Amino acid sequence: MSFIKKMKGMVIITHIEDTEAQHLDELDSNPARQKKTKGKTKRTKAPPTTAQPLQDSLADLTEEARTAPKKELHYKKKPTCLDNAIFNEKLRIIYVVILCLLIGLMVPYILSWHYRNLPPPPDKNYCGLNISYRMECLPGTINMSLSVCYQANCCYDDSSTDPYAPKCFHTIPSQYGYFVYNSSEGGDVIITPVRQSRTPEPILYSLERTSFTLDLLPINRTTPTGDMAWPLRVLVQRKGPDMVRIKIWDPMNAQDVEDDFTDDMPSEWKLDVTVSDLGGQFNVSITRNETGEELFNTVFGPLIYSRNYMEITARVSSYHIYGLGQGGNYDLIPNSNERPRWTLFNTDTDDDDDTMSHSSHPFYMNFDGNGSVHGVYLHNSAPLEIGLYPAPAIVFRALGGSLDLRFFAGPTPQDVTRQYTEMVGKPAMPPFWALGYHLCRTTAGITEFDKAFEMMTEKALPYESDCIDARLAFPGSFMPLSPQAEERLQTLQTSGRRFWLVQYPFLEPGSQAYENAKGSDLLLQAESRSGENITVIDYYGQVAKKTVGYPDFINGNIADWMKGLEGISDLYGRSDGILLLKNSPMNQVIPNYTPPVGASLQDACNETHPEFCCPRYDVPFLPTGVSDLNSETICSSLIHQTLEGEARPHIISHNSYGRYHHQRTYEFKESLDTATRPVVLSQSTFAGSGVFGGQFGGNYKPNFVSQQRALTYILQMGLYGVPFTGVPICGSTNDTENFMRAEYCIRGHQMGVFLPFMMNHYEYNHLPRNPTDFTSGFMENVRLFIRLRYMLIPYIYDLFYEAHETGAPVARPLFYEFPQDPDSRGRQSQFMLGKALLVTPVFNKVDESKSVKTKAHFPPGCWYDFYQGTLVSNSREGENLVLPTLLNDMNVHIRGGSIIALQGNLHEDFNTTAEFRQMPLLLMIALTCELKNDTTTTPAAGTSTTEATVSEQVPSVDEDEPLFTASGDFYMDDGMTPLEQNPPYHNLTFEADLTSLTVTRLSANDSTVCGDDPSAAGSNPIGFTSLIDIVQIFGAPRIKNMRVDGQEKNFTQEMSTNAITLHLNYDWCSTNQTIVTWELV
Repeated sequence: MSFIKKMKGMVIITHIEDTEAQHLDELDSNPARQKKTKGKTKRTKAPPTTAQPLQDSLADLTEEARTAPKKELHYKKKPTCLDNAIFNEKLRIIYVVILCLLIGLMVPYILSWHYRNLPPPPDKNYCGLNISYRMECLPGTINMSLSVCYQANCCYDDSSTDPYAPKCFHTIPSQYGYFVYNSSEGGDVIITPVRQSRTPEPILYSLERTSFTLDLLPINRTTPTGDMAWPLRVLVQRKGPDMVRIKIWDPMNAQDVEDDFTDDMPSEWKLDVTVSDLGGQFNVSITRNETGEELFNTVFGPLIYSRNYMEITARVSSYHIYGLGQGGNYDLIPNSNERPRWTLFNTDTDDDDDTMSHSSHPFYMNFDGNGSVHGVYLHNSAPLEIGLYPAPAIVFRALGGSLDLRFFAGPTPQDVTRQYTEMVGKPAMPPFWALGYHLCRTTAGITEFDKAFEMMTEKALPYESDCIDARLAFPGSFMPLSPQAEERLQTLQTSGRRFWLVQYPFLEPGSQAYENAKGSDLLLQAESRSGENITVIDYYGQVAKKTVGYPDFINGNIADWMKGLEGISDLYGRSDGILLLKNSPMNQVIPNYTPPVGASLQDACNETHPEFCCPRYDVPFLPTGVSDLNSETICSSLIHQTLEGEARPHIISHNSYGRYHHQRTYEFKESLDTATRPVVLSQSTFAGSGVFGGQFGGNYKPNFVSQQRALTYILQMGLYGVPFTGVPICGSTNDTENFMRAEYCIRGHQMGVFLPFMMNHYEYNHLPRNPTDFTSGFMENVRLFIRLRYMLIPYIYDLFYEAHETGAPVARPLFYEFPQDPDSRGRQSQFMLGKALLVTPVFNKVDESKSVKTKAHFPPGCWYDFYQGTLVSNSREGENLVLPTLLNDMNVHIRGGSIIALQGNLHEDFNTTAEFRQMPLLLMIALTCELKNDTTTTPAAGTSTTEATVSEQVPSVDEDEPLFTASGDFYMDDGMTPLEQNPPYHNLTFEADLTSLTVTRLSANDSTVCGDDPSAAGSNPIGFTSLIDIVQIFGAPRIKNMRVDGQEKNFTQEMSTNAITLHLNYDWCSTNQTIVTWELV
């Protein structure tokens, strides 16, 4: 059924040129057709019984046709009614008029009979919308009908051939909006006088300096669901030249968490904010000051705000949207044409679920039309649905909090990351040992640890740490270890390895931790309502069929409670790292909303019956994928007691519960040893979690689809300011294809080498996957991969130092480093490790040739094979290649212009980073090269439809970049001391050109860094080598006569690749600089 719309005006067709009928009248020679005439027009009589043939030219006829006798045409003496209707123009007009009158009388009756029970359609004349601009009304309605849609005052159309187009959609402008009725200034601002009513004249409010405030009233008193629309306040603020805030909320029903935004007055700014009142309807627009390009505009969608529901829709600048915590979705860029919807609602769910996840980060980056990038963050931790439209546009639908939007100007991805992390906090610097290889498992006992520990040592497989077992204290936490666990902890740490303590957010009733928390009012509680009386009662959940309670980690007093637990400070102090799991938080009880007859919630809820502890939480809208807000997690109606004594409903802070658990644990661990960096990883995260460590966990199946999703998740977490992120590299659960487990685990270790955090972990009742659980051939391959990981640690550690200073990710999507390369924007199966290394994992099983044809995109520039130095790509515009990859191969390429520091080699045995830190360094140098102008694209590596939306390709390579150059730097400290305490450190820079290499030490040459005896080569107080042993140079021409500080030095140069190898043996503690020179052949 096409959409039906009441129109204010109608175009009526009053005349049709019927030239063909007129021509037939002129050709007709029947006297009966010419008998009646009107007026005195003189007519020429046609020949009697003949009719002229219809022809364009007599010359077109053959001679035979011209001389043939004419056939007479005979007519009836009296024309029929049909003849008159067809050929008599005057009668035809009469018949048409009569027919129109009949239709005019019948159609209104038919329509009124068909639609007599339907509500009237929307008043405004804007339903005839382009499919791309149809913003869904009443999302999630299962049986959408015309009557339901009209009742919501929206448009209806079920005739679209687009399978993703909504049947019910808002008008433009929407029926659900607001108008400005009051305003006030907060600094220098261009603003109009106060208005008391809605008027059609457009009025503009433009932010010129610091802030201004507007009061809004709803156009409709109710929302599409029939709830009362709330009056609103809008606060527009500026913070420095790069950030703008727009906060929309109801001050009479405020549900905000603490306000963390402080404005200031910049001398200039990059973003313009304009609030318009076009047609009397409020909308806001963000534009880039330099180009005037619009980045965010709310005029095309509704603004809805009521109890437990708020919605805002805005057109954005492009389809290239990265971020928004997309759960298990493996698309780095969602396909807007499919109008995807997903939910940010932290639950303990399978990460193959592409609608929800353990973590929520309502932040995204978006490309402008000119290739610049900006960021948007919605400061809201309530359950949140996000949707995209092909306009392109975005919609936020929240179940609490406020619409608190922050905008970051960029204009580069690096700028956006810096601006965002300046607001939510810079990432923590992990200790050096945390970058090694780690093992963990969840088992029924601790004997699996014994086998893994013995075999890893026997087979000389390096690994840094172990959790022994994730269920040493489960489901409770804050409990001392058993004697058996204590014995194994002693064995582990005596070997020089580290211990991860796994903790959960729930407590068992009767335990010391539970009773102390209950006595201090630090447990989450429920409200039992009877009429107007409200009683606060104890709340119980269930995990592993055991009743549990939940600490209120949002309450700042929780730190004192943790310190007061007997033996817990000692346990945390002896733990090297903390893993926080199941802290979404998990709750496996199935709510029962029908307590026994006559029993109140207070009577029914107890330790024996936790299913009765959760009252139904009614909301006007359920986000996609959510059937019950109280399912798989704790109740939305629980109460948090703030330090100020206010009761805050859990729903508005739900997504940040794990983040607060993370913060309190980090602060507690930090207080126990202020001289050592804490390392805490949390399964559940929110904005700002990177300040307190990293993220790990989740249920990933051992298949390549899950592996691709895991990579996308890690890349997104880097954009959110949580770079220290990892996943179980061999999967954590079983899969139907168990015969693929070994191949998948090989590929998982290959990719894991280049991930920020590398841990092998599996879940309870699932197959073990320690390296020692496979064949000897498997272990031989894995040994090389683990050693390569350790070789890369100095480079990765330097990247974490950069992340701590600037917020930059460690593992980066290709677009982050190459924003001007359109073909890099949609790449989700490759990533950059820092600026220098391009990693192309394998996400398919080997074929009959024992290899996989891997599609790879090489952005503009020079790219060398990481292992041999072969030049693979030197395209000016980037190119796509297919890389045949054997099972034991990893596709890694180093970018021309880079110098990175590696350490050790693949052949020497070592156990942990403590031994490894003493091995000398290796410098890998990749020189820039001459670029080719043609672009090579293989059919197997074609771009996706998302990537093809970019209309113009702009090379990412600087046209003036000099040839045969490279540069880099190196940072290293003791790996343990907090950076805020200014630990002693080494800082080197590297510069190379066509004929030389210069290494310079920038850090001070004092005893805290290099020791008292400079002659003791490679030995210094911070426990890290000061020797550079080997230098490898890729991309150089043929050379001769290499010298180090003027002294001739032997070297080798490969004939096929021109790769140069030099044993430099330079100790930067002996001299501040060394210069290597050579001559061209």
